Amino acid sequence: MDNYDTQKACDGFVTFLDGLNNWYIRRNRRRFWRKEVDADKCSAYETLHEVLTTVCQLLAPICPFITEYLYQNLNRDNQTTRLPDDQINVDASAPNDRVIESSSLSSSVHLTYFPEANPLLLNLTVNQKMWDLQNLTNLGLAIRGREKLRVRQPLRSASITLDLDESARATLAEELNVKEIHTISDIAEYVTITYSPDAKQIGATERKQWMKTIIADAKAGKGILTPEGTLEITLPESPEGKIILTAEEFETVYTPKE
Repeated sequence: MDNYDTQKACDGFVTFLDGLNNWYIRRNRRRFWRKEVDADKCSAYETLHEVLTTVCQLLAPICPFITEYLYQNLNRDNQTTRLPDDQINVDASAPNDRVIESSSLSSSVHLTYFPEANPLLLNLTVNQKMWDLQNLTNLGLAIRGREKLRVRQPLRSASITLDLDESARATLAEELNVKEIHTISDIAEYVTITYSPDAKQIGATERKQWMKTIIADAKAGKGILTPEGTLEITLPESPEGKIILTAEEFETVYTPKE
């Protein structure tokens, strides 16, 4: 945004809005549609309103007209704005000296302050949980598509390698339309693991003299994947007796067993 690289900025918004629509809104339809106006329903609407308002403010420099239209509809009844401390003339008689009544200040998205990130609102644990859940869902749906199994057709179970909590397991089972989610500890029971080195990157280093051996051993699955994400390949003729490939220099290939 600082460089006005609109393409890069909009790519991020497309991904975010896709997640907002296909996960938050779709997964919370029951909360939005329930007849009772309870705290849970209000919380769902308030969260969505906050997100949409903030998105309008972020996109305003790029899409000035549509964001203004959306902002007006989202905040047509809101006639107050909140100013920073250094821009407030304190009135002792006012019940809240941080709230300034002014329809002009909040009447346009282009007159609001540009949003700033608040690190205190980030919950990395929840973010990782949702990231894992979304990835598992996408992989499961991709397998259904590959095997030509429609999502409406219920299946007995699905097996995963991540240890999810009960809430995430229930969500995954619902998304994939399966009755049970099983966690497996040894993926080698189901797939053959091999590695595909990046010949271009390896060829640009002194390791190019052992290129054929590296590629052959990696494709045969002879490498050792370390906890750091590197791949160690035994090579007696090398000075250290082994070759180490970084995570950027190879890809792990999983081939399902028959």
